[in-house]
Amino acid sequence: MSDRYEVRMAGSGSHGLVTAGLMLADAASRDGQYALHTQVRSEEISGGACVSDVIISSAPITYPKLVQIDVLIATTLEAYCSYVSLLSQETLLILEDSCFANLRAPINAHRIPLIKVAERVTGTPALAGVVALGVLTRLTSTASREAITCSVRERTSEGNREDYLLALLAGFGEAVKVLRGSMQREYPEMSVLPKPAARLARAALG
Repeated sequence: MSDRYEVRMAGSGSHGLVTAGLMLADAASRDGQYALHTQVRSEEISGGACVSDVIISSAPITYPKLVQIDVLIATTLEAYCSYVSLLSQETLLILEDSCFANLRAPINAHRIPLIKVAERVTGTPALAGVVALGVLTRLTSTASREAITCSVRERTSEGNREDYLLALLAGFGEAVKVLRGSMQREYPEMSVLPKPAARLARAALG
């Protein structure tokens, strides 16, 4: 990760993006990084537009606003369209799959059913942001697995802690699918290996 890493989570306020941003900043701090979280949310109690920004840096953060978005997580098409002009070719995109059902997603985007996964493992779309958090921290070096798991565990109440951890683990699982797909594209010969051999090859490649 570079000296400064910027993450924007945008979408519906009902998807838990503010909570996810707070957890990411906390986890980065646990890893010894400087981290700053800011949020913008509409006046609606739930379901309104929401932006949750996190800056992670190895040095003190002197400018609190995003300069170049390194990662955009968008849980609505409106959120993606609002910020696509601010992205570079290197920006990692984690997009809610249902938003692009009838559209072509950018080449550098990972389309993941964040809402569907959250509903499947916890019964509510409100933890879609935590699923995205699992994907993000598995695909990048924003925070270690240990730190983000600890953050989720300690920043939730006993009554809903299990759901949050399940959502995070589900996000890890979705990231593994992304990594496996990337590996198969890079090493297409793995697709014809017997399953045990393929598993050994994946393990050897990390």
